[in-house]
Amino acid sequence: MKFQWSYLDPLTTLDCDYADQFQTTFKKIKNDIPDNFPTIPLHNDWGPDISHIFMHWRQGEKAPTLPTLLLNAAHHFDLDTQSDLFIATMAACILGEIPHHNPYHNNPHFREVFYVAMHLCAIHNDLKSEDSLSKDEILLLMLTGAIHDFAHPGHGNMINDTHIPSFVERKTVAKAEPFLKALGLSDELFKQIQVMIICTDVSRDSNGKSPSIFARNIYQGHQQNNLETLNVPDFYAPLRKDPKLSLVTMFLCEADIAMSSGLGYEFSKEMTRLVAQESSMLQPNAVTLLGFMKSICHGGYLTHASNNLLGQNFKAILIQAEQDAKESVSYAQPESKFPKGSLIL
Repeated sequence: MKFQWSYLDPLTTLDCDYADQFQTTFKKIKNDIPDNFPTIPLHNDWGPDISHIFMHWRQGEKAPTLPTLLLNAAHHFDLDTQSDLFIATMAACILGEIPHHNPYHNNPHFREVFYVAMHLCAIHNDLKSEDSLSKDEILLLMLTGAIHDFAHPGHGNMINDTHIPSFVERKTVAKAEPFLKALGLSDELFKQIQVMIICTDVSRDSNGKSPSIFARNIYQGHQQNNLETLNVPDFYAPLRKDPKLSLVTMFLCEADIAMSSGLGYEFSKEMTRLVAQESSMLQPNAVTLLGFMKSICHGGYLTHASNNLLGQNFKAILIQAEQDAKESVSYAQPESKFPKGSLIL
C-alpha cells in the first residue's frame, strides 16, 4: 500500500499557524516511511498486553506514527489512497505528529485513540455486516481521531476559573481548518468533522450538559427510535440527521475515554496521573478515576463494538477503582508494573 506524498505538497506553502511545523514534520514522515511500511495487525485479545504495548510506544520503543497506522488501515479496509478524503486524512495524521509535549494530551494519546478507533471499525463491520461502515465513514473516524486534540494547550475548558464550553475543541478545529480546507474539503464535510471533534468535550456547563452527553443522547435516540423527544441544540443536527455519523462520533468519543477506562488498571492509573498534571481540579488518585468512570463514562460504553472490545476491561477496572477509592489510594507515583523489553505488534 503506497501513498503519493506529492498530494500534500500544497500544504507546505500555507501561511497559517503550525505551517512551519507541518512542513518539518511532513518532510520527516515521508522520509522515514519505507515503501514496505511495517505491518501492524489488528488484535482480538485486548487484555493487559495492549496497555503494555501502548506503554512501550510511549517509551519510544517501535512506536508507529499516525501515517503508518493510516497506511495499515488502508491495507486492512482496502481504502483508496488517492481519494480526496484519504489525502485529507493523511494530512490530519501529519498534523497529529507535530510534537505535542503535554503530559496527557500528546502524540502517544493521538496514536492510541487512532489505533483503538481502527479496531472499533473492524469489530463493528464484523458484528454488523448488514450495516457496515463505508470507507468514507471509516476515513472520517480516522481523520478526527488523528486531530481530535490537535493544538491542545495542556489544560481543560476552565479559563481563569470560568468554564468556556468547548474552548479547547474549537481551537483544535480552528487550527486544523486551513490545512483541511486547502485540500478542498466541502463545507458539509468540514461541519461533520467539527461536530465530531467537539463531541469529545466531556466538560459540563452550568446545566450539567456537555457535547459528549448530547452525542450519547442522539446515539441512543437513533437506537431507540425516539429522536423526536430529544431536546438538543441545532449544532448537533448532522448527528440527528445521519445515524451512521452518530455512530462514528460515538466510536471517537469511546476510543478517547477508553485510554483511562478500557485497557488495564495499571494503564488507567497512569493516565489518571498524567491528566491530573493538566488540571488544578483533579487529583491523581482512585477517587478521580472512579468519578471519571461513573460520571464521564456513565458506567460503561454504548456501542456494541466498544463493549465487545473493551467492556470486560472496563468492568474489571471499575471494580479495582471502587476498592481503591475507599482508601483514597494515590496514583502520584509513575506506574511501574509494565513488563520490560519490547512487545512487537
